Amino acid sequence: MATEPIKVLDNLVKEAILTSYDFAWLTLAGFLIPFGNRIRCSWRAVLSAFRRLSSLTYLTLWVLLTVSVGLQAGAKLASGLAGLEKQPDATTANTILSALLITIMLDLSIRAALSSISNRRWRELYLTLARLAIANIFLGAVALMLIAGPG
Repeated sequence: MATEPIKVLDNLVKEAILTSYDFAWLTLAGFLIPFGNRIRCSWRAVLSAFRRLSSLTYLTLWVLLTVSVGLQAGAKLASGLAGLEKQPDATTANTILSALLITIMLDLSIRAALSSISNRRWRELYLTLARLAIANIFLGAVALMLIAGPG
């Protein structure tokens, strides 16, 4: 582990950028998957991105984005997480807690559905792909909410 301040800062910046890159790549790949044979999507690149950014974290980020857009708390959540708000607000904590609870329920449902698969590698692959597919549903929900506008 890096103990020098420059190495710590370098690792922090590198991980933030790689996480953002992986999130964008997985979102694009998830969007292109339904088009199957028409558009080539490198499965190796998708699965390698899941080595750095887990599929559960990816799903949680999309659920959090969907909940924050749905509750119209996106700006408040961003400013609260950035530390720009002087007064603590329950909206940020409630939004994060709601997203985590939804993700837990989804993950337990996926795990229960895939529990009959005896081969561990196949089960883990299907678990990763199921999380990607469900994250795509939340991507669509965010897109629809943004297109429809505040209601």
